[in-house]
Amino acid sequence: SSEAYAQFSLQYQIWYYRKSVRRLYYKAVFLAEGRDGRDSWHSRSYQVLPLRTPGSWLFAANDGGVQLREHWYLLGADASLRWMVLYFTGSAKKAGMAYRGCMLLTPDGQVPGRSMMPIIAQALARAEMQPWELRPVNNTVNHTAGPPPLEVSK
Repeated sequence: SSEAYAQFSLQYQIWYYRKSVRRLYYKAVFLAEGRDGRDSWHSRSYQVLPLRTPGSWLFAANDGGVQLREHWYLLGADASLRWMVLYFTGSAKKAGMAYRGCMLLTPDGQVPGRSMMPIIAQALARAEMQPWELRPVNNTVNHTAGPPPLEVSK
């Protein structure tokens, strides 16, 4: 639902917690399709800082000297965490960019069943978005870049 993420049809969202520094991190891994037919994996790691309001966080990253700041908000989730809807708004001031969007996250990347869609639509509506605005990822192995770099640094 955001052009920042929708440009990449193959992507993974990795969340991990480091006990040693008591901090949550988010790593976005995405496949960039080259015009020359050669694909390459890229990743961006963010520090995740909780904000005062429960269910809201500040994500901060450095992208080649461009400081990224994103505010993320939990809009809805299944009680057993089979899915969650997150809204984000961000900016890259040096690049003169601002963006917003929603993500529907599931453990396996599959869209939840039809019975969940009305509740998911309610969560999306909190950000004035509709389910048709979401773009699915396609994490099949039909590319030239090899396996995705899904490991997290220690």
